[in-house]
Amino acid sequence: MKKGSIKPLGDRVLLKPNIIEEKTAAGIYRADAGEQKSQTGEVIAVGTDDAIAVEIGQNVLYKQYGGEEVEHDGVKYIVVANEDLLAII
Repeated sequence: MKKGSIKPLGDRVLLKPNIIEEKTAAGIYRADAGEQKSQTGEVIAVGTDDAIAVEIGQNVLYKQYGGEEVEHDGVKYIVVANEDLLAII
């Protein structure tokens, strides 16, 4: 990780949430796209706990209301506890 970047502690994982597309693959615009919160994201960094089962670069599914949203250098991230991760996708 580069200097000044976020390093989660303990059993926490730093994710970059995936963007919910406003348009489907068929070209239909989704009216609710701006209202929905993504439940998937890319693992950017992992904490120091050995029990964390994900690795940097993996995409994961996490609990809908899990985690804490943070912004660093103009980029939005979410920090979630390992227990809030549901699956690797």
